[in-house]
Amino acid sequence: MSPGGGDRSALAATLLFAASLVLGVAAASPGQFELRDVAVVLGAMLAVAAMILVATLVVVRMLARRVRGRDASVSALVAPLATLAIGWLCFYVPLQDALVHVSWRLSRNGVLVPVGAIVTAAAVVWLVRASAEQLGAVNRFLRAAGLFVVALPAAQLFLGRVRGASGAHSPFAAALARPVPVHAAAPRGPKRASCWAKPSRRRLTTRACCCGWRSSRNARARSRRRRRCGGRS
Repeated sequence: MSPGGGDRSALAATLLFAASLVLGVAAASPGQFELRDVAVVLGAMLAVAAMILVATLVVVRMLARRVRGRDASVSALVAPLATLAIGWLCFYVPLQDALVHVSWRLSRNGVLVPVGAIVTAAAVVWLVRASAEQLGAVNRFLRAAGLFVVALPAAQLFLGRVRGASGAHSPFAAALARPVPVHAAAPRGPKRASCWAKPSRRRLTTRACCCGWRSSRNARARSRRRRRCGGRS
């Protein structure tokens, strides 16, 4: 396969896998993200994916003569290798979250990382040893898969924005957006004083007066008893 337009489209399709992650998150949460925020995150993700693509292209061109002995299918080898690296970057955490619902043992890093490393190493070895026809088939598959995985969340995001815009102008949504009047209820009875509340000065004075009156009354009663006992004797 020539390193021309066919492989360039496969390289461009590699970036679509990174874009599909951002669009998928935005489509799964309609109304929570503005288009400006989605564009900023999408641009950052595409920039990271482009750096991975350039780094893969440089490494493959450096090792092309030693590994394959020719430069004719260098670009055909770059797109699959870059897709593997972008898959580790973008789809490791979503795959781990999906495996939690199957088995929590499979979602552990101690299990998922070695298995992924073995699969990635086997894929790299197969790609290096593959023929030009096989690499061409892989690149055609990457182009189709890239268009599919980015078109699906993009359509969901567009439909969600359209439904949200139509629902915002509906009478039901306008009725829900109106503020509800709230009237403060009048107190039904006197408030009870807390048992830990500090007594007022008036209560202390009243209590002291009552205690003094009771003590004086008791003293008078004792003096009367003494008089009666003395008169009897």
